[in-house]
Amino acid sequence: MSDSTYNIRRLEKIQRKQHRQQADQAIEAFKSLISKYDPYCDEHPGRTSVQEALSAKQVKVKRVLINLLQSSLLPLLHQQFTTLSLSLPPFDFSEEPVSQLKYILQIHSELDNTLDQIVSVISAVCPDPLYASNRTDDQHLNEFKSYRLHGLKKKFHEMMTDEVCQIFHQAVQLIQQTKPSTETPVDQAYTDSLRGCLREETFRTCDSIDSIVNWLRGSELDIAQGPWKDELIEIDKILAELMALINPPIIALQNENQPTTSKLARQPVIHLAKLVIPLFKLSRLFFNKLSRRGMNRNRLPLYTKMCSSQIESLEVSTVNVKCDLADMMRVLKLADTAYGAASSQDFIDVAENLDSRFESTLLLVSLYFLPLIPDSLSFSDHDHFKIWFVDWNTQFTLATNNFKNLAKLFETDLL
Repeated sequence: MSDSTYNIRRLEKIQRKQHRQQADQAIEAFKSLISKYDPYCDEHPGRTSVQEALSAKQVKVKRVLINLLQSSLLPLLHQQFTTLSLSLPPFDFSEEPVSQLKYILQIHSELDNTLDQIVSVISAVCPDPLYASNRTDDQHLNEFKSYRLHGLKKKFHEMMTDEVCQIFHQAVQLIQQTKPSTETPVDQAYTDSLRGCLREETFRTCDSIDSIVNWLRGSELDIAQGPWKDELIEIDKILAELMALINPPIIALQNENQPTTSKLARQPVIHLAKLVIPLFKLSRLFFNKLSRRGMNRNRLPLYTKMCSSQIESLEVSTVNVKCDLADMMRVLKLADTAYGAASSQDFIDVAENLDSRFESTLLLVSLYFLPLIPDSLSFSDHDHFKIWFVDWNTQFTLATNNFKNLAKLFETDLL
């Protein structure tokens, strides 16, 4: 063996050793992040002392911390996770893998520092133990009501548990795959799968970061509307089912994956079902008017004089309405099976429940949001929405009374 060949092999051996050492260091670094930031771990370094030091500070200090969180730390975290995702293997090992691993360790260090600061800020702003998320006496706490603080902690906890720690696990596995080994060859398919999972988890994490920023910046109407979109989709599905009960689709046009829908058989039930349709459509119209396409397209102030309990009731209003409409469907189907299976009072009870849901929600809107809507240069936006909700309430009351009046005759009609 020539001296040059010997020197080349010796150099390659040294480089492989350095590569393994650097990879092991990176793996241990990300494992330490998992232990440190996994919310299920018992210890989280640095939290207690910061919380104790800042828990008695005035609101002004907390506002500074929240501003730091939303304008600096969270956007920085977004950028760092994107950089990490692009930097992890597979990469071209002809381009100095040791240097690339050192760069990954640098990103790890920056991530650790940013997460440390975020944890400290959240611990200071939301000291344990927090009050219940549905407090009735925190109207005066402005943007620091328990509803918003609970939401902040919950969103951050879920992001760390469901997404961030998964990224760290995948980073460990990807780096492990890069270590030079004569025993087991690199499984390229497995590496590609890990890379895809990492990319997807990074997208989810960045979305969660944006969601936390929006939670901090959004008005109370903004943050209460979190689940509305999904619930309105469910209401549309129930309405489609109702329409199919009244007029089933032609079998040839029905989706193969959809169950066959049987038409309602009893005429009194069909008449009632037709009067339920306006209740569905007016329900959907109400929430759409409150959404970002309607009243909430105007930039509302960060907080109102509502307490946390009222904000929470606004959040679950779509859930409650959906449940009432689903209950109405259940009673309709039951009434169509046999005489006496459902009574007039069953229908009336559901209609009155639905009416009471909107009565309480409309009161919150009228008291706390309508007065905050800024006027445009032409027609008063405040007057427009006030008139709209009065008209809507008139139509909904009329539709509810029409349904209840027919429901009172339901048992007589079946005789």
